[in-house]
Order: sequence, then C-alpha cells, then structure tokens
Amino acid sequence: MNLKELQAWLGEWDGRAALWLPMTDPTLAEIAAPEWRFAPALTGFTGSSGTVLVTRDRAALLTDSRYWVQAEGELLPGVELLRDLPGTDDVWIDWVRRALPEGGRLIADQNLISSAEAERMEDRLGAWVGYAFETRALPRLP
Repeated sequence: MNLKELQAWLGEWDGRAALWLPMTDPTLAEIAAPEWRFAPALTGFTGSSGTVLVTRDRAALLTDSRYWVQAEGELLPGVELLRDLPGTDDVWIDWVRRALPEGGRLIADQNLISSAEAERMEDRLGAWVGYAFETRALPRLP
C-alpha cells in the first residue's frame, strides 16, 4: 500500500482521523522488524527512526536531527518533514491540531506505543487521542 492508497482508505474508514504510525514493532524496539517497516513505501524515508502521521489529505514524517538531511533528500512530494526537537512535542502536536478537522482524532495502535507515550499524548491532546486501531488491520502495508 502506498501513501495515496492509505489516504483513500483512511478517508473511507474515518475521514476525520489522523494515524500515528511509529517506526517500531510490538516489542517497541528502536529498529523495527522488517515486516513493520512501512515508512519507505508511505513516505520514501529509509531511515530507522521516526513516526509517520497521515490524514486523508496530508502526511508528515517526524524524526530527530540524526535523520533531517536524509529525510530532506528522500521524502516523497507532499510529505512534510517535522523536525523532532529534544524535550518538546510542540512540532507534531501543532501539526495534528492543524491537520485534523473539528471533532477529529489522532489514532494510534496500542500495540506500538508505550504507556508513557500514550499518557503524554493524552495530556497534550486530550479527547483527540484514540486507540481503536491496529496497524495490522490496514490493507497490506508493506
């Protein structure tokens, strides 16, 4: 599945949602097992660390400074680079708030997020966060 196909699916599934797709697997390893590496197909990014954010009409890659230059050279047209800064979530929080329509929600796979990260997301976004989603339920992510 490529980005356009995922966005079309997302529009049909819940057009007011944004997906939070971290580059990890259910073990929460920093380097995900190959079957969980969907970022290259969705964004063009081949680095090993980051999070893909997708709405039905926008997409972004959140990654830290180790990968900024690489991401700038690899991201597909239309995929925004969000520069993750130590000690703040402001970059991606602002993106989510701008990208989601009224009543929209950020959806995360509870198998791919730590309880501490889930609490931080809920603290920052409140009712905008949901977990009724499993990445494996997506139609054929690479």
